[in-house]
Amino acid sequence: MLNIASENNHLINTCPLFFSRAEELETELMKMVKQDNQWQLSARVEQLGQELAELKQALADKRVEYAWSKMQLLRKCVFMCFSQLHLQI
Repeated sequence: MLNIASENNHLINTCPLFFSRAEELETELMKMVKQDNQWQLSARVEQLGQELAELKQALADKRVEYAWSKMQLLRKCVFMCFSQLHLQI
């Protein structure tokens, strides 16, 4: 009987230590999760920045392509107009 009471007292005395340690471990785990989330967010921001740079470059390329096409079209129109004028003369 004395042995059981002694064990119960030991458990009662050590329970707060276990709870305290569990809280410490939970706090550390939450810090690790937060750091991991920050790393993931940082990686995502970098990825989105790269995608944005690629889209800006694609847009710039399309603008150059559009300007080139427009210039080619104007040349054809001018050529056709001069051709028509030349035929009328």
